[in-house]
Amino acid sequence: MIHIVYPHLDRPTPPHVIGVRLAQALQALGPVRLYDHQKPICIRPRPGDVLIGHADPCPYSTLRWSWRQPGWQQRVLVQPFILDANEHGHLDDLIVSCDWFLAISGDHWMRQLANSRYAGLTPKIRQLDLGLDPGDFPRLKPRLAPPGQRRWLYIGNDHPGKGVDVLNRLAQAMGQQINWIGPHRRGAKRRYPHLNVLGPMNWADPMAQRALAEHDFLLMAGPFDACPTAVLEAMAWGLVPVCAPTTGYEGTPGVLPVDTTSVIEAVQTLQQYQHTPDADLQAVRQAGSDLLRERYTWTRFAQQVTATVAQGPAPALTPGPQERGISPRPQRWNRACLATMVRAMVPLRLRPWLRGLRSS
Repeated sequence: MIHIVYPHLDRPTPPHVIGVRLAQALQALGPVRLYDHQKPICIRPRPGDVLIGHADPCPYSTLRWSWRQPGWQQRVLVQPFILDANEHGHLDDLIVSCDWFLAISGDHWMRQLANSRYAGLTPKIRQLDLGLDPGDFPRLKPRLAPPGQRRWLYIGNDHPGKGVDVLNRLAQAMGQQINWIGPHRRGAKRRYPHLNVLGPMNWADPMAQRALAEHDFLLMAGPFDACPTAVLEAMAWGLVPVCAPTTGYEGTPGVLPVDTTSVIEAVQTLQQYQHTPDADLQAVRQAGSDLLRERYTWTRFAQQVTATVAQGPAPALTPGPQERGISPRPQRWNRACLATMVRAMVPLRLRPWLRGLRSS
């Protein structure tokens, strides 16, 4: 049995689409069972069982709790990943102990892997590219606006790794509006006064599609972002992605680069793109379409996943100096983590009563 711990609602966007596609891919290797990582249980393996999934920092989350149980034939981590210890250092214990780590990560981060503190673990770390179903992301932008009239868009949340503060400074320096679609914390309009905060949208909603079609560029400036799928979605819609290398998309066909370490230089680059001839941008859009057809497909995703798991347990590695330098961090406890622990420890028959208390 292959036990998969990953969000898996019927949605076309991550993380849920990843859980669904993992299950579809791994059915080729045997029986599969999906688990909701928000409802913590301890999975106890039978001989030959495989555990695969997405980690939560909380020690009583389903994956971590089950991971600690002896007897797994394989333990496979599937996770967005960058090399920033502050962002993903809580994964160190799982990366060291897993058989395989399928890292959802951009080329920028994977090129640095051999010189990172994970260098001794590189034989079991595999880059995993996601896919995109063209039917879920139809072409919305048949042609771009004329030079000087092109509009900027950011899609994402306001996690520090997304660089919303950088976008706010760029919008101020450019004197041009950057619209923002995505969830945000309270007070975002006050913290980022130079961004036009539109809030979250459902891409299947015609109003959301009309809003997307009003833009020409997707601007992503995250200082530590694994590989946001909004870039792939923008390619499918017909927008031109403009990305800092620390979004993972470095040297990627169909993506225009921008170095956001200097606001002045970044603004100069963005102004150049604003006035780039239409024929040149059409070539960029075509390169993005080719990339979606050749690299970022769910068929290729399934091939990567099944080929890795079918190899069986990874060979034992001789710890290198980088691996010996990895010291697993204490688990991060917060309100969400405490709630996870309570759900794990409280009997099922009492959980409705707890929910009633919370809502009263």
